[in-house]
Amino acid sequence: MSNIDGINCLNHTNTPAAARCTTCMKPVCHECITVVNQDSFCSQNCAENHIRTSAEIARFKNKQKSGGMKKVIMLAIIAALIWFGWTKKDDLQKIFNEEKEQLKN
Repeated sequence: MSNIDGINCLNHTNTPAAARCTTCMKPVCHECITVVNQDSFCSQNCAENHIRTSAEIARFKNKQKSGGMKKVIMLAIIAALIWFGWTKKDDLQKIFNEEKEQLKN
């Protein structure tokens, strides 16, 4: 981690900052850095917030992906039903007319 030019640690105002917190962007020196999964944080609280938020984002993206697949399947079923109805419209019309005649009698 290299120093951030001209910026000092917010906790140690005379010490150059080595990095910014991944969560809140607070500049921190080597003494203040908490490293989790190769990310720099100003505290364990910020690290936990980042991990929790990242997990929620991943869960949300997975829901979006599965929702998209459901939409594709539904559209394919609807398209198949429309195609079937269109190709068999004469047969379906005949059946419909026969049922209509039976109801009249």
